[in-house]
Amino acid sequence: MEFTLKVAHPASTKTACVVVPVTGGRCLTPAAQALDQASEGQLTQILKRGDLAAEAGKTLLLSGLQGVTASRVLLVETGSDPLKDSTYRTLVCSMEQALANTAVKEVLCTLTELDMAGRDSVWVLEQTVLTLREQRYRIPKQTQTPKPSSHWQKTVLLLPSSLSLKKAQGFVEHAQAVANGTDLTRDLGNLPPNLCTPTHLAETAQAVGKDWGL
Repeated sequence: MEFTLKVAHPASTKTACVVVPVTGGRCLTPAAQALDQASEGQLTQILKRGDLAAEAGKTLLLSGLQGVTASRVLLVETGSDPLKDSTYRTLVCSMEQALANTAVKEVLCTLTELDMAGRDSVWVLEQTVLTLREQRYRIPKQTQTPKPSSHWQKTVLLLPSSLSLKKAQGFVEHAQAVANGTDLTRDLGNLPPNLCTPTHLAETAQAVGKDWGL
């Protein structure tokens, strides 16, 4: 999956889906407030119906929201309690699960605007990338029942106000590198013993070293 960063207005960004957090079923985060203003209160009216349960990780997918450029809007409930590390990862997992079987190819994710107690924007950015990559990992070819592939190939992360674009991009690239290493480790671990031999491990290590000039 490709990850990029952007200073964007959630209501006017052209994308297949904009993902916005909502707190307590009613309380609007800054991104949700922007969508509500653009839709002339339509988002508030939808939330008043009670279709989005006030439980962390619950989602509600909307289409054609008035005044919003994105084709779809995915609301992700954060819950009423202060966000914990595990809760944030749950939000990212819920986002992936809600969109995995749709035709969405690109997503603008504004979960990165959330404030985390004891965590900074760097942690939020890196965990968004790492959790999404973990969710989208696919076991190598040997499996007989692979997960269905997703159309979703690009995620645009809303740039946190506390970070410059250059610094934030570096943190995203670092998270991608960690995820690449994790995926390779899992690939090797999922190989049958007759394929994951000492020779194969050595050849893989040499290939990685060659790719990165080590």
